[in-house]
Amino acid sequence: MKRGSIGVHYWSSEEYVQSRRERARVIYGVTFHRLKDVQGIWVDVGAGPGVLKTELEHLFGHPIIGLERESALVYESHRMMIGDAMALPFHDKSVNVLFFNHVLEHVPDPYGALEELARVLKPGGWLYLATPNAWWFWEVHYRMPGIHWMPGPIRDVLVRVIRGEERFDVRLWSYISVIRTLRKMGFHVENVVPLLFFERHSYLRKKSWRWMAKIVRLIPGLRALLSGLFAPNIMILAQKRTA
Repeated sequence: MKRGSIGVHYWSSEEYVQSRRERARVIYGVTFHRLKDVQGIWVDVGAGPGVLKTELEHLFGHPIIGLERESALVYESHRMMIGDAMALPFHDKSVNVLFFNHVLEHVPDPYGALEELARVLKPGGWLYLATPNAWWFWEVHYRMPGIHWMPGPIRDVLVRVIRGEERFDVRLWSYISVIRTLRKMGFHVENVVPLLFFERHSYLRKKSWRWMAKIVRLIPGLRALLSGLFAPNIMILAQKRTA
């Protein structure tokens, strides 16, 4: 599914703007403890119209460059660039903070995109990465349960008939595969999903997660499963090793 296929009108809608502002508050809440004192170059890769980037700038009080491949989506002009996650327009080891929010599943070569992120990030720099979890039963892009677990031809037929899309076109990762890949690329990895469940700050508790938080607190052992292996979204804060 191409990110622009949803329709340009949606990307400028009040619904989208509010959802990006809420998402920015969540990202801020789970990354502030690591990023609050980081200076230098910050980049939001796959920034879309730039709403999330702008809200993060307000929250952190730090300028952020937004990078978006599809020029038709961009309507925030301040500090926005047209560019591709597969060939980032930055020098090696030049960026201090990267946000890669729900973009990994859309790129044609996810591993290659992660290598690009690692290439431009300075040693000691930070990567925030979020992507839907392949082990979660609900597929959010096509709004269908379990379709991502089906064989490819069946998935394509279902999304064509039910959703009117040409084919199933997202590449989902499991929590374990993301962790292993980032570690092999030289990152220290921190899973920040538990902050959504257990921190007291209200801005970390998304409404859609509250029922899960209640169950997790009641049943021992579910914390590890629902904040890692079977969380709806993988949310990682990774630091590139200095040596």
